[in-house]
Amino acid sequence: MERDSLIKIIEEGIGEGPIHLCLSEHNNKIYCVNWGGNVSVISSDLDSVINVISVAPCSHSMCYNLRDKKVCRPLV
Repeated sequence: MERDSLIKIIEEGIGEGPIHLCLSEHNNKIYCVNWGGNVSVISSDLDSVINVISVAPCSHSMCYNLRDKKVCRPLV
């Protein structure tokens, strides 16, 4: 597989205004923070949205904690 190339565009299940992506290599999932106050969970194996999680409307970013193997809001 080539690197740095578009593989697939996933639109179904992504909310309005995606603003941030976070990759969890531990479970092969991508978390997409959307402007409307939710996070779309994308399975890298299935190339599709598998869950949508409601979060605070002010969530703008996330990070992956390697030690705990969890996605979280960064401490500022």
